[in-house]
Amino acid sequence: MKYLLLILLVLYSAPAFAQQSSGLQTGLQNNGRIVNIGTIRLLNQKSLVSTTAAIITNRAFETDGTLILSASQNTFAQDTLLGWTRFIQHTAPDSASQLIPQITYSNLAFSGRTRKMLALRQNLVVLDSLFTDSTHVRLELRLDADIEARGGVLHNGSINPNPLNRNGLVRLNGSRLQTIGGSGVFKELAVDNLNHVSVVNAKNQAGFHVESALYLVRGEFRNSASNTFALGDEALIVRSNGSSLLAEPAFGKQVTVRYVGRDGMTSTGELPLDSTRLKTLEVLNIGGVRLGKHITVNDSLVVGSQMEMGSYVLTFKGVNARANPIFTNDSCEITGSVRRSVELDTLPRLFNNRHTFVQLANPPNPASQAAFPLRYLTLRITPNIQPEPDANASKIRRSIVVAASDARFQPVTLDSTYIVRIGYGWRTQPAGETNGLNTSKVLLQRWNDAQKNWLTVGVPLNRRGAWNTASDGGFWLRGVTDSVRASSLAGYFALGVDSDFGLLPPTFVSIRAVLEGAYIPTTDGQMYNELQRQRLIPSVPPNVHPFSLLRGNRPQVAQIPDSTVDWVVLELRRSLIRGADSIIPILAFLLQSGAVKDVEGSSLLRFQRSVDDTVSAYYVVLHHRNHLSVMTASALTFKPNDTLRVDFMNPQTVLGGTTALTFLGVSASGKRIFAASAGDVDADGTIGRADYDNSPASVWQQILLEGYLSADTNLDGIVTTNDANVSWNNRGKASVAPVLVKKLR
Repeated sequence: MKYLLLILLVLYSAPAFAQQSSGLQTGLQNNGRIVNIGTIRLLNQKSLVSTTAAIITNRAFETDGTLILSASQNTFAQDTLLGWTRFIQHTAPDSASQLIPQITYSNLAFSGRTRKMLALRQNLVVLDSLFTDSTHVRLELRLDADIEARGGVLHNGSINPNPLNRNGLVRLNGSRLQTIGGSGVFKELAVDNLNHVSVVNAKNQAGFHVESALYLVRGEFRNSASNTFALGDEALIVRSNGSSLLAEPAFGKQVTVRYVGRDGMTSTGELPLDSTRLKTLEVLNIGGVRLGKHITVNDSLVVGSQMEMGSYVLTFKGVNARANPIFTNDSCEITGSVRRSVELDTLPRLFNNRHTFVQLANPPNPASQAAFPLRYLTLRITPNIQPEPDANASKIRRSIVVAASDARFQPVTLDSTYIVRIGYGWRTQPAGETNGLNTSKVLLQRWNDAQKNWLTVGVPLNRRGAWNTASDGGFWLRGVTDSVRASSLAGYFALGVDSDFGLLPPTFVSIRAVLEGAYIPTTDGQMYNELQRQRLIPSVPPNVHPFSLLRGNRPQVAQIPDSTVDWVVLELRRSLIRGADSIIPILAFLLQSGAVKDVEGSSLLRFQRSVDDTVSAYYVVLHHRNHLSVMTASALTFKPNDTLRVDFMNPQTVLGGTTALTFLGVSASGKRIFAASAGDVDADGTIGRADYDNSPASVWQQILLEGYLSADTNLDGIVTTNDANVSWNNRGKASVAPVLVKKLR
């Protein structure tokens, strides 16, 4: 009889009858009903075909109700199999595949080297136990086919092992406490169980590995130091409200953490304490996140709601020196301490929100960095409370504390030679912090411990009589304070009204100039406006010299005047060499007539000084992107309510006289015409081979290109040999207005 059991047994039966198997069978085609209380083993590549009228029942309450399948093709018409189902085909892994019916199983096990394929667009569901027995087991899932495990999981194999495939989701979504263990590799793992999931590893077992993504959907994922798991080198953790991770896993090289959902959360084990591990942090849940540890973000920080640091510090390094945190809308903010490294450039560094920034106006030369001890700035901002240390003062309800530290995070004292610009803001909604103050006169103040009083620092940037303006989203009032001495950078700050502070009445300056490249021959200084006629002048000037002198303050204009020749930058200096005591440059339009207008359309450029500014004489400098800068021969006295007129066409007005300008000939009216010299394509203050043929940005390398280009020295919108001739004719010329261009870029 035992020999007969090894013979292929084909059962044909009517649906009204049932065949019962308690022995071992090696092949089966079923058109009726089979009740299995033993083991059905399909060997030697035989298939199991269960037709629409067929039912196979593994007696779940019997320990040996098992289907063992070695066939490549297996078909089940029914949607659920009880008992145990084992797929065991064992051939060379790349030579064959065993197709797995994507139905519901009570218990499911995989073994053997053959690839186990889930090829349909539907999920496979395991009600009780899911088991892969060794590292040889390879499961391959379609992108839109998940495995739903509602009981225990012991995984020692791999899922979608191809490193180019980052998909293959196993979802733990049972209705009772689940356990998961093994030493295998998951591609994606989702924890979606209100009754929680516990990690249970065998003794001395390192645990399983989640290569691509861990989704914390609902419930607690309970791991510990002895029962944990590992993440891949560039893994993603997505956490929804109502979920948590009990302890830190073994993180790979770097991890991205994303918070989603509606409610607020407190951070758990998903954030690494190791300062090198967190690549990107994205706070996208509406309720925000409260952090429970110090963290360092090494690449990108995206804030889509609120972050609360409590007593901890968020250090933002960024992917490069130019990176800033991204606040996705106007209401987003980080409450608490934000630390950033200090780079030797003039770029603004955002801290707790869109409007709070610190910017070095005159950083030291990198060669002298050793004498500049500042390496980190930390801003601790607490909204809707009275500022420390004087909580009784009438101030905006917002506390600001700034700490300056060296490379070892020790406090440093800074030299007053260096100048800082500080951006600030306070909320007007949903909970206003204004505290009844006159918002147009709110200033940045610093606590003077010796005098036990708040003193105004720096000079507020005045925009037509208003120091503070509403943000685009309407959640904030914000302002900018300039000329803050670095020696006053650290300490307690507040936003308040200083009745003793003021600005002197403005001094107005009228300027006239001609650019050689755009000059119309024989006129008294008229210029072509080809760039504007072709609509090539950008509404926001590019971040190249001289616009880089604006230190990031490059406003966008709604409309450029039709008679505009190009953008220019005007600057006031207290000395010949541009340094710490320079007044913030002004962006302006140069018109066809030679007149200069500010971005608000006034031909009288407005400069205002603080009442405590003891210097009143300034040099005036005009900069253009591919013409040599020109500068007044002497410092002009700026008196309140006075109007000064500067004519850069007059050699007697210009430092260097005729050598600093280009003589263009005599106009039809008999006037000698002098203009700023064209051809300084790389804006380094000299005209040479790098401008006309010896660099990638030179004229010859840009021939026949069209657009708003520095190589277009005659400003007609296209680079031709005419532009090369301009640079060649002016070769050897240099600006007499010293500008540290390379340092400022």
